[in-house]
Amino acid sequence: MYGELTLRKKIITLLTVTVIAVALLTWFLIYRSESQLLIASNDQMLSHYLDAFQSAGKSEGVDGIRTLSKLWMDVYPYGRLTLIDADGRVLIDSSENPDIMDNHYRRPEIVAAMSQGEGADLRFSATMGQWLNYIARSIEVHGSASDEHYILRLGYPVDKLSGLVKSVGKRFAITLVLALLLLWSVCYWMLRMALRPLSELNKTAEAIADGRPARFPVTNSSELRKLSDVLNTMYDALQKNLQYEEEGRESLEIVFETLPLGVIILDADKKITFINKTAVYLCGLDEQDRPAPGTSIEIVLPSVEMCQMVYEADSKRLLRTAYNGGMHLEISTATLANEQMIVIQDHTEKIHLDEARRDFFIDAGHEFQTPLAVIRMGLDLLKSGSSLKNQEDRDMINRLITQQERVSKLVEDLLFLVRLDSGPLRIQYEKIDAFAITKELIADMKEVSYARDVDISYEVPGEGEAYIFGRAEDIRRAVFNLLENACKYVSAFRSEGGKVKMTITDSPERWVINVDDNGPGIPRAEREFIFHRFRRGESHRARRGIAPGGYGLGLSISRRIAERHGGKLELLEDAEFGGCSFRMALPKRMPDAS
Repeated sequence: MYGELTLRKKIITLLTVTVIAVALLTWFLIYRSESQLLIASNDQMLSHYLDAFQSAGKSEGVDGIRTLSKLWMDVYPYGRLTLIDADGRVLIDSSENPDIMDNHYRRPEIVAAMSQGEGADLRFSATMGQWLNYIARSIEVHGSASDEHYILRLGYPVDKLSGLVKSVGKRFAITLVLALLLLWSVCYWMLRMALRPLSELNKTAEAIADGRPARFPVTNSSELRKLSDVLNTMYDALQKNLQYEEEGRESLEIVFETLPLGVIILDADKKITFINKTAVYLCGLDEQDRPAPGTSIEIVLPSVEMCQMVYEADSKRLLRTAYNGGMHLEISTATLANEQMIVIQDHTEKIHLDEARRDFFIDAGHEFQTPLAVIRMGLDLLKSGSSLKNQEDRDMINRLITQQERVSKLVEDLLFLVRLDSGPLRIQYEKIDAFAITKELIADMKEVSYARDVDISYEVPGEGEAYIFGRAEDIRRAVFNLLENACKYVSAFRSEGGKVKMTITDSPERWVINVDDNGPGIPRAEREFIFHRFRRGESHRARRGIAPGGYGLGLSISRRIAERHGGKLELLEDAEFGGCSFRMALPKRMPDAS
């Protein structure tokens, strides 16, 4: 910019100011010295004239002084002569009428002359309206009473002396200015020669900043040569880093091109710096229409909601598009150092598969229910009829009925899970007493054959009621699954001494139901997997006697019910009896139906 002071301009300005300051100071000192010399010379000259006036006064009196003063004024017309008596009255003055002049007794030069015989002073004269250099002397005047002493004072204007100084100093000033101009020119030339390498370095730096290849020049100066070597080394290292970065970016772009995900990289101005072919397709464009780097992202993204996500913090959202036959896209945004990355993933096939799986389970479940009901009806008829003659046949019928019940329970659980996953539960939430439900479930469980030898205990915080909100049938099912799971594994693990304890505790926002047992426990590696569908932990839980049975859906159903009611189900690290400890927390307030 033109108004910006460069280093050269600053140095030249400093040099110019310094030369001007030196010139002014030199002139001031010389002028002052010359003035003082001329004033001293003037004092000496006036002192000589005082000697002459003193002689005239002694020999001829006041008249002699008047006569001599006329001659002196002819020689020095700008001078001033004053005769003052011992009382300070002005008797003679060459510039003013003595009768109207003030008493001069207190003038500094007069006081000095009266006390010391001679005095001098440089001050402003109101009578003449200018600065005068005064010198006064005490003299004897002939004819006065007892040769009375008088004060004779001579004065000369300072400006007349300054004129002499100016006339003398004019030639000196011209010489001084010429010498200073020569000095400034030499210094400027030396400065320009000294700064020329820096100018070359600056031009090289500007070329590098513009992206043009350049090398910093090597000069004869050892300091600048070292600087050039350091800058060239830095430039080479920077070029290598840029090359590595470019190669890394190219490699990364190649990787992005092979990904099944759509990837878009934006700069700080929301302009595209990279977009892979998958993103081009998922945005509803053809490959030949791939946007060039620098294209605004709003032109590429097909919906307003996608464009809004670009200006939000890191976020993720699943959107439905109307193009390409309707697609389900998961859009994720991530903020990098100076860029932003948009990742687009196509979930259309997965969602269609989930819908197909759900439809399959629903259709298969309904299809299984009718033949299972027919099978159960036939088994009940066989069992109640008279065709079974021996015990083995009746035992076989009972085993078939048990297997039919297991399959029916599996179908029922599958349909229930499908219902939980199918969307919001549009139900009327009920006010449920958790104390009453758990007491009923414990009473029912004690009647089950494999739980008869298990000590099932129950603990609640005093008397009262524990109200939760939800679907009573679902809550009952979730708690029963926990209780049934504990009794099955305890009875399978222990022939005697089995314990299951159900506890309800109060927390500020929730009621917490704990189910503890002294069964075989679950290894740490499988603690999270047990909540997955069709996953069971009995491969690591030693069992004796009857098998627990089931298909690994109970805990998954219980956790899903808890989550749908605004709560959670988890397996605790430590169990009171050394086995498993499940904790279900359910809110005291009515959650949103979801």
